Amino acid sequence: MSINAAVLREMTCVIASEFLPKGLRVFDHSKGEWPLLGMIEGVASASASAGDADLVAFLGAAEFSSDLGAELSTFRASGLPVVCILCLAGDPADWPILEAGWSRTYTAEEFDAIADAAGYQVTLKVFPANGPAAACLLLPPEADPSAWWLEPGIEAQLKSYTSRGERQIEKYRAWLATGRKGVDWRLLSEQWRVRASIAASMIPPGLALLDVGCGAMYLEDEAAPRRYIPVDMDARDARTRVVDLNQQALPTEWIDEVDVVALMGVLEYINDPVALLKSIVGRRKPLLCSYNVNEARSARRDLKPGRWRNDYTSEEIEKLFTDIGYAITDSALFTGKQKIWRLDPVTETGRPALPFGPGREGAPPIVHDPVQERKEAARKARIDLKAERMAEREARVRNRRT
Repeated sequence: MSINAAVLREMTCVIASEFLPKGLRVFDHSKGEWPLLGMIEGVASASASAGDADLVAFLGAAEFSSDLGAELSTFRASGLPVVCILCLAGDPADWPILEAGWSRTYTAEEFDAIADAAGYQVTLKVFPANGPAAACLLLPPEADPSAWWLEPGIEAQLKSYTSRGERQIEKYRAWLATGRKGVDWRLLSEQWRVRASIAASMIPPGLALLDVGCGAMYLEDEAAPRRYIPVDMDARDARTRVVDLNQQALPTEWIDEVDVVALMGVLEYINDPVALLKSIVGRRKPLLCSYNVNEARSARRDLKPGRWRNDYTSEEIEKLFTDIGYAITDSALFTGKQKIWRLDPVTETGRPALPFGPGREGAPPIVHDPVQERKEAARKARIDLKAERMAEREARVRNRRT
């Protein structure tokens, strides 16, 4: 099994472990090696049947089944929920890290129909950020009130992941409708587009830009660079330069090719962010970066396996910037959880080597708060509605007078 396949399996199991409680007795009917049982501290069923289990694990097995409906019906007869991990997005031929020899593949709609015919409701389907496989939970529509998945805390968690999965599926369908290729549909996000727009406003257009952790490449559209070099762990298109920054350094020759480097949503995932930052400032390059600051993080997401690797507060990371030779030229607060900075190597004159973004010299930090913006929009809508009704009332009074 390739390293990428192992990562895909681990990350999908991480998602499943987030919505499953610990300590379940699991009848493991999986194909291949999956780390889920260890993550949930599950106990494998010792019997040859699912009769004494709390859950059936059917991981990586659906694609190899000659009759998936019949297998699910067998589990349904035991009244047990089923956790599946299977490919539901994209052509398997496009994903060489997955094993060959599948009997068939399924769309999300086909899988729902098969599960429904077997007597199951597909409660949730959640995808990781790095592959087409989804972690799915199949529940019997009718269950004893004491069933583990009906416990208040667990039920609330399942609802949260159900909503997340529904948003992902809608995003995937929208991506299919556009026919857009070269960008992973999971990476499409209006929130990240807005974040890129804010970062782009901090620099002038027409620069050469190295976009490290390029994702959906929003900076290419928002920053209007004269040259754009995308970099990521996986090739997002034919131009993408591939590097794993936890395995090797960012090549200095790439840094030397550009006027500015971007690290949007990257530093959280780096084992040694100080070394990465020093490699960029050492080449005297300005930097655009964002970071989920510690004081705004929720305990549920903090430093989970395969996710964030560090936890700086605003004060700590800004001191790090200045200690290694950067000056903070511009900044923004994004959604109340992230900060965005333009950093410039310290110069003798005290002014940045590159111009400020249009209108940004001496401007206060940018604040993007969607919640506050929605409240303000609602307030304005109420004022407009009140004015409209007042105008209608005055018009009726005038009509009566005439």
